[in-house]
Amino acid sequence: MAKKLNKSVMTFSEWQDTGRFMERKKFEEFYPKENLHFDCTDVIEYSGGVYIQSLKTGVFFINANESSKILELMEKALWDSNPQLACG
Repeated sequence: MAKKLNKSVMTFSEWQDTGRFMERKKFEEFYPKENLHFDCTDVIEYSGGVYIQSLKTGVFFINANESSKILELMEKALWDSNPQLACG
C-alpha cells in the first residue's frame, strides 16, 4: 500500500512564498503589543505568525543576535529555529 502524502507539510521554499511586506504602521495596527526595533520601517510576515523586520539601514532583523542585509539568511534562521513552521 502506498503511503499517503501529508499535504500539510510545507517546504522552506513554500514557506518563504508566504512572506508579505507590511508597513510598520499597518503591522502595529494588527499587533499593537509587538515591540519593534526603533529603526523598523516595514515587517515581512510569514505563515506561522513569525516575522522579520526591515530596518531603515537596509538590515533585516529578527533579534539582537540575528540580523543581516541578506533576507534569505534571516528567513533560513527563522525557519531553522521554528520547526513547527513546516507544519503549515
